[in-house]
Amino acid sequence: MIARFSLYDFIAVVMPGVFFLWAISTFLGVHLPSSVGPAAGDLTETSVLIVVGYVVGLLLQGVSHRFTEGALLKAWGGFPSARWLLAGDSRFTVTYRQELASALLKRFGITLPQGAVEPHNRSDVMKRNQEIFYRCYRSLEGTSTLPETFNAQYGLFRILLTTFILLGAAALIRVTEALCVDPALRSNSRFPRRL
Repeated sequence: MIARFSLYDFIAVVMPGVFFLWAISTFLGVHLPSSVGPAAGDLTETSVLIVVGYVVGLLLQGVSHRFTEGALLKAWGGFPSARWLLAGDSRFTVTYRQELASALLKRFGITLPQGAVEPHNRSDVMKRNQEIFYRCYRSLEGTSTLPETFNAQYGLFRILLTTFILLGAAALIRVTEALCVDPALRSNSRFPRRL
């Protein structure tokens, strides 16, 4: 059981879950009952919506973690937090990189990887950089709300991207199905035949 409902749960799970339910209901014409079972009333309906939205959000979160994040990491060349710690990356200035290396050494006894990254050891260097990032992230977890906010925003981005991909695919299937079933739609289309 969840000890407490976190910011992440609300922003990255419930909101996208409720949005997905609303979008399916509104745009795709799937009727969702306003209340489930004998329950009726504003508080009850809102509670049921939050619970169902949470469950749908968890399912979307699983899909987004498995598929969307893998595609994003491939496109990005790894997590940005690990990439930005690479010696040749231009995201940070040399001065900032030196300050960061000094702080890591002082706080954790960690030496920031230096030197050019070769293709054969890039995976190991990226993994080590991500471990360094996680160590910093975990050390701030109880002292500030910024790590939780960062994590919630990333989760929201990932799950909304997944949601829009799924909704776009569903809408495309509906349009294709309608055009295939009713040829009159193709001849009466408002879209120009020539581009």
